[in-house]
Amino acid sequence: MIKRNKSVSGLNLAFYAAALFFALVYPRASVCGPYVTIQKIDTQTSFPFIELFVHVQDSSGTDPGSLDESSLLVYEDGYRVNYVQVKRHMSADNQLHAIIALESGDSDETQKLLSVAALIVQALSDDEKAAIAVYGENSKIDTNFSSNKQFLLDSMKYPKQGKERNLLYDSIFDSVEFLSRQSKARAVVILLASSKERGSSVTYDDIVAYTKEKGVPVFIIATGEAASSQELKRIAKLSGGGFLVLESGEKALAFYESRIRNFNSSYLIRYQSMVRRDGKSHLVEVRLRYDSLRDRDIREFTVKSSLFGEVPETSQIILILLLTALLIVILLMIGILIVRSGRRTAAPQQPAVRRVEAKPLSAHNLKAENESRSDDEMVSYLSDSPDEILYAKAWLLYHDKSQNRRIPLSKDEVSIGSCADALILIRDTSVSPRHCCLKKVEGNYYIVDMVSEGGTWLNGKKVLRPKLLYDWDEIRIGNIQLIFRGTT
Repeated sequence: MIKRNKSVSGLNLAFYAAALFFALVYPRASVCGPYVTIQKIDTQTSFPFIELFVHVQDSSGTDPGSLDESSLLVYEDGYRVNYVQVKRHMSADNQLHAIIALESGDSDETQKLLSVAALIVQALSDDEKAAIAVYGENSKIDTNFSSNKQFLLDSMKYPKQGKERNLLYDSIFDSVEFLSRQSKARAVVILLASSKERGSSVTYDDIVAYTKEKGVPVFIIATGEAASSQELKRIAKLSGGGFLVLESGEKALAFYESRIRNFNSSYLIRYQSMVRRDGKSHLVEVRLRYDSLRDRDIREFTVKSSLFGEVPETSQIILILLLTALLIVILLMIGILIVRSGRRTAAPQQPAVRRVEAKPLSAHNLKAENESRSDDEMVSYLSDSPDEILYAKAWLLYHDKSQNRRIPLSKDEVSIGSCADALILIRDTSVSPRHCCLKKVEGNYYIVDMVSEGGTWLNGKKVLRPKLLYDWDEIRIGNIQLIFRGTT
């Protein structure tokens, strides 16, 4: 368990009160000095352990040397954390990646800055890469990272732009965003400016917050009116970079070699936090005590609320996987039940009426039956030829006057109704003139209601759309019941 030292002096209490007031009044700003800067706070990867990525530099802007737990002290919500791990943060990709942001224009100041940019490109070593960005009326990144010096120098020959706007902040924001997408360990922005900011879509506060969030330092080489810009000096300081007023190319080159090239003094501080996953804001402070260097930085952080409360991160992943597997099993079971239910619904049902056997029909009987439709027959069928009737593969069974009759279905479409031109004529007042029809599609018969008054019923259910007929299906048309027999 982590022990905390609660003996906080009155001076410390006054400092924390001022820090809290500052955080409430200016929530997007941070308290930091010139030597130590908290670049990033990771609360998600291995909570309850929190990782702080801290940049440290001495008064000359270089790495002060190897630091340990005695040099970097951590305070969380005003209480000192006694057990921390401090180590230098190195990445497998330790190349320096720099975006050189140039101001467009043809003034003497911009030409000086262009010459400085050329000196920096010429000074690139084999393990250093750069990209060229241009800002003015617009902000854009002209090239990808490259170590080809001639290619980078040729990329600086851009067309001159007007000076109604000077999108300096936009250029810083775009450069930091581009570097963060590349996920480079040693990533810096080198901004060369002669004019102040005019017309950017982002503000000074946005730049300060974004550079701190992404951990990308901004080094600014300024001349002209930009050299007196307090906001640019503040951006360079808060981001962990540096600011140089351009006097000569030699000093600018020395600034690159001593400050920018040696930018590698990043430390990883890991400690076990006592805060909960409450979604509330907390303060963490890092104090530097190394030789004569004294400095501190305070940052605000939040631990997102968790669905499983204080359950460890690894256990949460296991629970989520188990719940996901359970959900998949439930969905599969529901799908199987739906498929089985659909099959039972589609299966042919046996009719509720008694089965009757049709009497055999001969060609003589068919011819006699087809010569005329007797007026005393309730149901009669009009056929073209006896042979057509003989070879029919589907029938309608009808029980008439204590005898069973078979009505052959020999046409692809058979109309049923009380009108004289219906193929199957039903003399009953409950039957509409054109009541329904049977249509043959790909060897199967479908029954279709023709918007009849009394409706057409199949196995006790009203036919609302074309329905496929199965052997022994019961059809009710008005007061008449028919049974479909046939092979599909």
